[in-house]
Amino acid sequence: MTDYKDKSLIELVKLAQQNDKKALEELIRQEQSSIYKYFNAQKTKADDLPDLTQEVFLKMTKSIKSLKNPLLFKSWLNRIVNNVFLDFLRKKQRQSKFHSVFLPESIGALQEVPDTDKTPIEFSLAEELKGKIEIAIQDLPVKLKDMLILRELKGLSYEKIASKEKININTVKSRLSRARSKLKEDLNNYLD
Repeated sequence: MTDYKDKSLIELVKLAQQNDKKALEELIRQEQSSIYKYFNAQKTKADDLPDLTQEVFLKMTKSIKSLKNPLLFKSWLNRIVNNVFLDFLRKKQRQSKFHSVFLPESIGALQEVPDTDKTPIEFSLAEELKGKIEIAIQDLPVKLKDMLILRELKGLSYEKIASKEKININTVKSRLSRARSKLKEDLNNYLD
């Protein structure tokens, strides 16, 4: 008997594409937690989490054979997750232009108030972009990532970075320039 827990993700995807139900079950088992966490991080109501997660796996199951390159499974699945979440937000937005919030004067009572900020779709897209930027930063070579974090996130001057890293200021500027160019390149397809 085959132990599917020992198989690589790519092997599982290929087997699932050949109608191997055990491989599909193992894929679902392996991905369930991260998908559930994604929806939870989006401030989704606890009641909606299981339904959204199930919807992702239904769509994955129905269309896994259409995935041409099993190496791209994770990004393909992430697109399904994002699309399911955006569909959920659109449906929610059609149902109501109000959002439930806790207001201090109501002492914890749930109140419906009009949304004056971003729509749920705008919020979701902004969060998705934030996630893409975080991933692109994490994918940078260490020296470039360090420069970018010190300058853009921690707000250090070129001089302080040079002193902290024990390199000259021109090296700091060069690495920052390369880091920004790499980020722009990595995010270019997403932003188009």
